[in-house]
Amino acid sequence: MAFTVGALRLLALMRDEDTIKPLACQLDRIMPHIAEMLNDVKREVRQTAADAAKVLFECAQNKDLDPYLGEIIKAMMDQEFIPRVVSQLSEIVFVQSVETPALAIVMPLIVRGLKDRDERTKRRALVIADNMCKLVPDVTEIQPFLPTLIPLVEKATHNISDPEVRNVASRCYKTLQTADKAERRRFISKTAVLNLLQEKIPGEKTQLVSELVADYVASLCTCISACRSFEYAEWWQCIAPYLSPSILSVEDCEDLVPDLLESCYDAAEGDDVEDLDEEGEDLCNCIFTLGYGALTLLNNTRLHLKRGKCYGLCGPNDCGKSTLLRAINNEQVDGFPPKSELVTAFVEHGIGEKEPECEWTPLEYIFSDETIQAMGVTKKKVVAALRSIGFDDQKLKSEIGHLSGGWKMKLGLVRAMLMCADILLLDEPTGHLDVANVAWLGDYLLSLSRDSSRPVTTIVVSHDSSFLDKVCTHVINVKQRKLKTYKGNITDFVRRCPEAKSYLSLTNDKQRFVLPEPGMLEGVKSKGKKLLKMHNVTYTYPGNQTPTLFNVSIEVSLLSRVAVIGPNGAGKSTMIKALVGELPVSGKSIVWKHPNVRISYVAQHAFHHVEQHLDITPTQYLLWRFAGGEDREALNYRSEEVNVQKKKYWLNEAGVLCKCTNAKEDAKAVNPELILGRKKSKSKANSGDEKYEYNVKWHGFGSESVMWVPRETLLEMGHLRLIQREDERQAAAHGLVSRPLTQPQVEEHLAGFGLDSNLASHTRLGILSGGQKVKVVLGAAMWLSPHILILDEPTNYLDRDSLGALAAGLKEFGGGVIVISHNREFCQAVCDERWLMDAGRLTREGQLSKADVALEGRTVADEYTDEFGNVHKIKKTNHTEKELKKIKRQKELARKRGDVFIEDEDEWQDTRHVAGLPVLAVEVEQSMYKGT
Repeated sequence: MAFTVGALRLLALMRDEDTIKPLACQLDRIMPHIAEMLNDVKREVRQTAADAAKVLFECAQNKDLDPYLGEIIKAMMDQEFIPRVVSQLSEIVFVQSVETPALAIVMPLIVRGLKDRDERTKRRALVIADNMCKLVPDVTEIQPFLPTLIPLVEKATHNISDPEVRNVASRCYKTLQTADKAERRRFISKTAVLNLLQEKIPGEKTQLVSELVADYVASLCTCISACRSFEYAEWWQCIAPYLSPSILSVEDCEDLVPDLLESCYDAAEGDDVEDLDEEGEDLCNCIFTLGYGALTLLNNTRLHLKRGKCYGLCGPNDCGKSTLLRAINNEQVDGFPPKSELVTAFVEHGIGEKEPECEWTPLEYIFSDETIQAMGVTKKKVVAALRSIGFDDQKLKSEIGHLSGGWKMKLGLVRAMLMCADILLLDEPTGHLDVANVAWLGDYLLSLSRDSSRPVTTIVVSHDSSFLDKVCTHVINVKQRKLKTYKGNITDFVRRCPEAKSYLSLTNDKQRFVLPEPGMLEGVKSKGKKLLKMHNVTYTYPGNQTPTLFNVSIEVSLLSRVAVIGPNGAGKSTMIKALVGELPVSGKSIVWKHPNVRISYVAQHAFHHVEQHLDITPTQYLLWRFAGGEDREALNYRSEEVNVQKKKYWLNEAGVLCKCTNAKEDAKAVNPELILGRKKSKSKANSGDEKYEYNVKWHGFGSESVMWVPRETLLEMGHLRLIQREDERQAAAHGLVSRPLTQPQVEEHLAGFGLDSNLASHTRLGILSGGQKVKVVLGAAMWLSPHILILDEPTNYLDRDSLGALAAGLKEFGGGVIVISHNREFCQAVCDERWLMDAGRLTREGQLSKADVALEGRTVADEYTDEFGNVHKIKKTNHTEKELKKIKRQKELARKRGDVFIEDEDEWQDTRHVAGLPVLAVEVEQSMYKGT
């Protein structure tokens, strides 16, 4: 033990700069022994090993791991902490290259995770091991660990009981096998470096460099290239001391080292940038890595920016575009100049959407920035800047939460320019802008780049191809975890890379979102029948003098494909909120919807649906949201009760509900506490539609007072919202009746929106990108199989391929669609009717392109799956005329009793049940899953 403790103490003393790199090169051999000693039975050995581990961790020189080093040591010493730390490890954002020393630090923990009993921990460890081969700059970095990993992963492919985790293990095993067989990536040879030295060294001084010195410098360059180390300081240290000042001057070395570095990098990594020789001031020329522990985004790639250029950052969803902009702004990109040298300003979605920002005025928002405060910007200057882009006195006093998306974007731009930014980072700047503001933004960015005194460089992430065509001088394409820069705009880029044609045409032949078909509605025998109506709706927000809506009248059916178009602040979103019941209307305004219609409304700021659930997975979110047979999120966004003239009712001595006629009876007036159910009334309305009664429990009365109350009576009492809530609950129950809320069913549903099982069930919502979160929101919105889908700015976070997939899915969707969007290309691809909003007034253009379609002859599914995973096959039978008459009589008797059953046009659900579900008059065969 004495020798062990002594050796560990010696390691703990190795803190000198000269010993860090040699130790780092040996960490893959040292760390397995340290991990064993951290579990030694003797306390002194464990404590000394922990001290040595802290020093060795510092040798890895990976700042991304620094916050977790204490947790890693704790997990190595105590098995109980392994699941939590493995989970934390899978969420680390790596901005430095992950090389052998860093892998040596985490490898013992991954090995422990693979040996853990909990299959969830094993799965996370397998995913990290699988992605290590993508995260490292060269597979040779991970090869020292493969003899340990491969047997454990191979064992997992056979011994894990969960089939989904076994599939992950099989995928990981194949990846590791491929890495084990892979050769080194290409690197420059010593002969090539010698040739470069002869080429780069001035001709008259070539003879002064001896063969020995040239050979040694070439060997150093070759070794550094093989290690994938391309830091300028390290190359200078390996070249300049041997050539300067006796052979070359410092100035000659300053020219030689960068040229040699770039040539060796291009030979090892390939040419990622085309404009290295372009004239202009360099703002940035760095090589970096960006990624997550379980996901690699950018790997050992170059970013080269010139002053006064506008770069369009393009690539598929989830490739790291927004993450890169955020990392640049947060000074997390290795080699990027700090803000003290190069000022960056990041303008993204979400300005004024969260507390306390939403309650600030524009001035308060700008002065909340620490950079603005440090610069000493005056109030007068800020007001002048805001007025220069259109802010009047009313908008200067308004809360940010009441501003439209366009004005919020302008506010973000003003703050950025008051910071005197050298580089402007814009994430989807056109998302909430109307056509006029998009044109203004394009002109504004062009004026910034052409400013003769101080041109501003811009990096833009946008799915608006026409906007990028207007402003871009270069396109940076993200592909296979590399950045490659092309000169020209989007059209030029697509001409050179035809596979990127989706940027110019909104099509997707490879992917199509699968939207579930809506169910049948009672009394609706054609798709053209109106399901939603608004008549003469005028609405004024509290505190405003001028109405936002003026006498708006609209109708919506299953055939509707409507694009709502208009400038920012015209009242588009307000109209839709009033239509779905999120805003209370009163007076002569009328809003009506079919009692059983299901509506899904994806709001403009779509993330508000999931931002309170960032610590759970998408599957868990859907399981929570729809548990209990109703949409919990919908309950959070209903409007409050409308203040209308109410008529009072009381219960007389016989328990009969009577209208109050005097003050004494008014004192005994009753109010509903809750509605327990709904049934059809025996009589019909004057219009011929069905009438409903509601099972009401009165406030302050026991269960014996529960009674059926007509809908009209409850409306007279002023309880419209209570009625609507019960109608929505009933409609949601009809949408869920044939759809079990189980993990396999949810995973299958989300797969139809481009989310695989790994993202759906094993990735927290907080880790997902903006595009992935929108897919979750869309998937959740479609879970109840709605009849009407309302999308408010659906294109903000989806890439071109996903937009094409969504457009294709909406074309096949059997329900009505309302789209609020400034993306004319998307609207033209989906919609055939336009509602033009201007200053709160509505003008309708276009008409339905499809003729009315009858809904008779609905086919019945051949099978369904219950909540226990059992598959039930439905065998159809043909009824005789006698049986049909019997069914009709039973149907009439059921109506008279007030029984509640699922209504599907003229088909009747009989009283038999299988697994608790009402079914058609059919014979049912039950087939169980194997092994159950």
